[in-house]
This record gives sequence, structure tokens and C-alpha cells, in this order.
Amino acid sequence: MKAVFLDTEYDPGTLTLLQLAYIEVQGGRRVCRNFFFRAEAVEARVQRLTGLTPGFLCRVGTEPAAVREEVLAAFSGATLAAHHLNRDKRVLQRAFGPLPNRYGLCTMYRFARVLCLPGGRPYKMPSLLELCAHYGVSEEAIARAARADFGAETAAHDARFDAEAVCLCAQAAAARGDLRDLFH
Repeated sequence: MKAVFLDTEYDPGTLTLLQLAYIEVQGGRRVCRNFFFRAEAVEARVQRLTGLTPGFLCRVGTEPAAVREEVLAAFSGATLAAHHLNRDKRVLQRAFGPLPNRYGLCTMYRFARVLCLPGGRPYKMPSLLELCAHYGVSEEAIARAARADFGAETAAHDARFDAEAVCLCAQAAAARGDLRDLFH
């Protein structure tokens, strides 16, 4: 089975993709990729949250068309896993066109009934940090994994950090029997 754990950072006003990080896992093999994308403008709130500025993105970013085939090949036949998968898929489809897979795991929706947080109908959707706390996945462990996989220092709201968090939570959930195993 092939699984791709991913996260995107994007401008919510335009749904412009700013960053994509993914961890492709198949048969014990891991391929980790991170892309920044050019953007002429980024909402001030997004800049504060992610540190992604138009100047940085214009300097190091690429165009989605330049990596489209690589990304779609990685996604092909995979179960995509993300914390808010519908949102990420919407942003990815806007950048790359239709995605070549049917199956997905949205950790936000999937684990709402596992965490049973009050305040929703019937439960509140957990944040990624709440999910990490439930499965004992520390920020230090996530940062260490991102450093090993992506060769970069990261923090929350960097797509590399958040993709690692989703992957580590899925591994912990599978170990507890809360999720079918996506890692074989």
C-alpha cells in the first residue's frame, strides 16, 4: 500500500499554493519532498503564521507546472493523508488539476470520534496539536523527524512539520489499533 502524508500552506483569499510537503511511504521506503511556490502577494496573517513572504517565495519558489508531473506521480495510486484533507485537495487541484487518486484519510475528521472532544456535533474536530497530544507525539519528535527527512529546522505551520505530525500520528494510531495500517 502506498500512502502520502502531506500538508499545504496557501493564501486563503486566492487559494494560491505557497508550500507543499509530503512523505511518500510504500513498502518501508520513504520519499520526502518539499516545494515552495512563487507568489506575488500573501495575506499578512498568513505571512505572520508561516513566515512565507512574497520576497522569499519569489526568490526560492517554483511554478506548480514545473513540478506537476512529479507530484501527480507521487500521488498516483496512493492514499492521501492530511489533517484537513478536503481543504488541501482543493488547493492542490487548483494548482495541479485533478488528482489521480480516490482514497484519502483526513485525520481531523477520522479522529474526532476517537478523541471525543466536547463542543461539536457530536464532537469538536481536533486541531493537529490536540491530535498530537492524544497520541503522545511531541513537537520535539516532529521537529527531529522533519530535520531527518527534510534536512531543515521547522515548526508548526511549516508544511514539512505538519506533514511529519500527520505521519507520526497515523503511525501511533495504527500501533494502538485506531487506524488500519497505511505503512505496508
